[in-house]
Amino acid sequence: MPDFDDTTLLRQYTEGDDAAFSTLVARHLNLVYSASLRAVGNPSLAQDITQAVFVILTQKAKSLGPKTILSGWLYQTARLTAANFQRSEMRRQQREQEAYMQSTVSEPEPPSWKHVAPLLDEAMGRLGATDRNAIVLRFFENKTPQEMAAALNLNEVTARKRVSRALEKLRRFFSKHGVILPAALLATAISANSVQAAPVGLAATISATAAQGAAVSATVSTLVQATLKIMMYSKLKLALYVGAAILLAGGATTVVLSGDGTGANLPPAAIVQNAQEKYASLTSYSDEGESVAIVNGTTITTTFTVKLARPSLYRIQWQHNSQSALAANTTKTQAVWSAGAGDFMDLGTGPTKQAAREEALGGATGISGNAAATIPGTFFKMNWGK
Repeated sequence: MPDFDDTTLLRQYTEGDDAAFSTLVARHLNLVYSASLRAVGNPSLAQDITQAVFVILTQKAKSLGPKTILSGWLYQTARLTAANFQRSEMRRQQREQEAYMQSTVSEPEPPSWKHVAPLLDEAMGRLGATDRNAIVLRFFENKTPQEMAAALNLNEVTARKRVSRALEKLRRFFSKHGVILPAALLATAISANSVQAAPVGLAATISATAAQGAAVSATVSTLVQATLKIMMYSKLKLALYVGAAILLAGGATTVVLSGDGTGANLPPAAIVQNAQEKYASLTSYSDEGESVAIVNGTTITTTFTVKLARPSLYRIQWQHNSQSALAANTTKTQAVWSAGAGDFMDLGTGPTKQAAREEALGGATGISGNAAATIPGTFFKMNWGK
């Protein structure tokens, strides 16, 4: 097959050319497999994740626009799939394999890479999509600056500056985690070690299953469905401008998914409308959870509970625990609630004061990625600021 670019191959695949998909698999397999292997540390599980990523590609191929940097998209999907795996019950199995993996490594890694590898994908996850794509193209795929600039539709000078800035962001992340490396050495470590050869035969297996819709293992199927849901929630998150609200609020997930079971195929606007309709049909709602954020080296863990009932009863309570190597640990508990005969707010720092419902709930917007604002607002059909 001629050496077509990724966009052309994707279009050919969506038009029924399975050979085009096989070419894409062969082209990007090592990138996806390497990211998966770094995340889980187990070759067998990394193969499952890799297979799941390419199954997801078959389902998303028609929605990927011509400006999509496929290698960056595949890398990010591998990260999402691996992260989902690590949050599942299979995380225990991965830990049991660590000792075995350490004993089977035949070639010693360069000292710098040994420290970079465990943090690399978390650091990449902190970058924006454009910065991440630039790093993937330049150092994961070892594209020339000219090739990278063409892929990003930038002039070469701008593309080089983009890579330099993204690399500096990575360097700062590693420095905060105790890995002190010059940017040049970090770039060299990533270029030399971030992508390694996938197992022989994996490409053929993926091409024979993902592209042709053949049956896959239960593990791969679970990974595919979970990652597709994460992608769907990410679209909903962007549509609502609510940070991580939907990802962190388990009740929101249940509400969005209940119904005819076709939510994964809906556009973001329809998902938002369905979610609003579901909340509007409830007579009560409750949720609890935990969020973790790292701000300037301080880890802030927030546990929260949300309880809502019509027509205007609510109680939202949360506790912030701040841990820092430079300062004493602190704990702060706050709550907002209504008692039926008026709306009340307590910020935990003084006497209870009466406030309008919108003002009271506004005091709780800092928890659960703003879920305290978006979910009650939808539940009570509130229009903020109107």
